[in-house]
Amino acid sequence: MPSSLPTRFAGLDLARFVALIGMFAAHLWLNDRASNDPLRAIAATTAFQLSEGTASTLFAVLGGMSLVLATRRVREERGARGVLIAVLVRGLIVMFIGTLLAEPPVVMVVVLVYFGAAMIVAGPFLLAPSWLIVLVGGLLALFGGGFNAALRVDLGIFLEGESLPLGDFADPVTALRALLITGVYPVITWLVYLLLGILVARGMIVTAERGGLRGWGWIAAVGGGAFAALAIIVSSVTLAAVGAMAPNSGELQQAIIAQSGGSYGAMPTGTWWMQLIAAPHSGTPMDILRTGAVAVSVIGLMTALTADRRRLAYPVRLIATTGAAPLTIYVAHCLASIPIAMSMGPRGAGFELWAMNVAGALVIGAILLALRRKGPLEALIAVSVRGALLLVPRRRAVSPVAAATRR
Repeated sequence: MPSSLPTRFAGLDLARFVALIGMFAAHLWLNDRASNDPLRAIAATTAFQLSEGTASTLFAVLGGMSLVLATRRVREERGARGVLIAVLVRGLIVMFIGTLLAEPPVVMVVVLVYFGAAMIVAGPFLLAPSWLIVLVGGLLALFGGGFNAALRVDLGIFLEGESLPLGDFADPVTALRALLITGVYPVITWLVYLLLGILVARGMIVTAERGGLRGWGWIAAVGGGAFAALAIIVSSVTLAAVGAMAPNSGELQQAIIAQSGGSYGAMPTGTWWMQLIAAPHSGTPMDILRTGAVAVSVIGLMTALTADRRRLAYPVRLIATTGAAPLTIYVAHCLASIPIAMSMGPRGAGFELWAMNVAGALVIGAILLALRRKGPLEALIAVSVRGALLLVPRRRAVSPVAAATRR
């Protein structure tokens, strides 16, 4: 039975663009926080609060959604084996690009190796019922951050591995441990976001089939915002309570620093109350709730604004096309940061660099829109997946699209 769903959801591409410009801000604009100009400092601080920890996790949730959408037809035509091979190829290519991109002296941590590994681990869950995904994702969200922090304390490791270039895998045990647990973007945390994305995509597809996508988008936008606010409130109340009981506590100062400046994959100690702090990149339940909810809210808002529209204005199509090439633009951004870092240093003019990156991304998007092409790296992955699937025999479709989103 042919699908009545669109080949692409414009709202998701708009959300990817939001993630891109947020990532640019997290990497570049934040330099202005140290500016002597109070307006620049305030703007950069605001950009930090909006983007740090949320841009990367928005990418991760969208990544889980992309896995569902990209494998709908594969599952119908090639079955479960085809789905697993398609995801494996995607993940390995992303990881390989990440190892190459991590070799030069870029000024940020490259996330691609972690992201590709999390995609591979998430692959089997595309075949799982939603209740199992909720169970596994919930357990990881609740206890993964505490386990991670406690393990690092026991091992005497605060951070192990950053961007994970190919050379790091000369010590496979250490590299694998960093990839899964002790790195900056460990799979134990990022898997939760991809699983959330799988669930959100399933709900979106079912709703779209019933013609209620706009309403679904507004519910997701408002609901996501409410849960993000809840996480922030719990975190703030916890810090205030601990501060009242132990104002001179060293752990309190560590928690405040983590909340204001971000962490490196886990909180600095395994103390239970630290898991209630919504510190960026810490993997605590409150961090996951805050950033995951923000991601759902952005996705819902962008979906609500574009649902049921047959024709989008050129500026919207330009932004959507730009967002549809996130890997290409991410790699271009990282490579551009090398000469920028060498010429201006890590404390260069933040807002100007951010604006240049946004403009550059839109230029790439305009070219792709005019040519009606995918981004070159997205096209590479698509061709590679199609080639790998030639090894999997076709089968008769035994169920409609709903089978790919079974509950």
